[in-house]
Amino acid sequence: PVIVQNRETPLPTDLFFMTRGFQKLGSLILTLMLMTGAGWIMMRVVRTIWLMARRRKAIGTCLKLAERHRPMLARWYRQAESDTTPLTHSHTPWNTHVERFTRTTLLPALARDGQSALWPAIHKTVCAHLTTLAASTARTPSATVLTPGIYHQEMNQAEYAAFCSQWIEKAGWEIRPPVATGLGSVIHCSRNGLKMLVHCWIDRKPVHDDVIWQGIKEKTDSRADIGAIVSNAPYTQEALTLGKKHRIFLLHHEDIYKFVSGIEVPDVA
Repeated sequence: PVIVQNRETPLPTDLFFMTRGFQKLGSLILTLMLMTGAGWIMMRVVRTIWLMARRRKAIGTCLKLAERHRPMLARWYRQAESDTTPLTHSHTPWNTHVERFTRTTLLPALARDGQSALWPAIHKTVCAHLTTLAASTARTPSATVLTPGIYHQEMNQAEYAAFCSQWIEKAGWEIRPPVATGLGSVIHCSRNGLKMLVHCWIDRKPVHDDVIWQGIKEKTDSRADIGAIVSNAPYTQEALTLGKKHRIFLLHHEDIYKFVSGIEVPDVA
C-alpha cells in the first residue's frame, strides 16, 4: 500500500510579505516625519533666539548712542516743550527731533553693523527710550551745570575766562578748562565732533590786531572748525578787518551765549 501525505500549500507572498514590509516602511516614514518635524522646530527655535540676540544688540547700539547724545536730546526736548505757541517759527515737535536723530545717527550706525533691517522691529522700543531719557534729563537739574556769574570790571583774566566758559557750557558745549596764554586765555570747545576755539581777552582799551593774530594762530594750531574772540572791550577797525579776512568771529561777552547757541551743530558724533 502507498501512503500519500498532503503537502501544505505555501502562503501567498504578494502582499509584501503579508504587511510586515508595509509596517517597516510605515515605521520608517513615521520616523522620518518625526525627525523632520523636530528639526524644523529646532531651526525655528534657533532662528528665534538668533533674532532676539540681534535685536537686543541693535537696541544696545541705539541706547549707547542715545546716552552719548543725552545733553542734546534733553535740549531738544526742552525746546519742544517750551515751543507751545503754534505761531512760533522755531517750533519743532519732539517727534520731528526723534525722526531726525534716527535718520542721521541711529540708522547709519545700524547700517554699519548690518542691522538696519531690524529697525522696524525695534523702533518703538528705541523711540520710547529716547523720550524717557530726554524727559528725565531735561527735568532733572544736573549737578555739573554751572550758573553763569555776573560780569564786573574788576575781573582778572582767569575770572573773565571762567565767566565766558560758563556761558558756553550753558549753551550745550563741552569745554576744557581755560588755558592762559601770553594774550588772554583759550577755551577749547566741542560738540558732536565740531571743534571751536574761543580766545578770551579782557581789557579797558580797544582790542588791537595783536590779539586777533594770537587768536588766528591758536585756531590754526588746534585745527578748530570755528574760531572766535570774546572781549569786554570794542575792537579797532584794523582788528575787525583782520578778523573778517581770516574768518574769526569778534564778539562781546554779552553776545557769546546767543552766538554759540545759534551754531548749526551736526547731529552725528
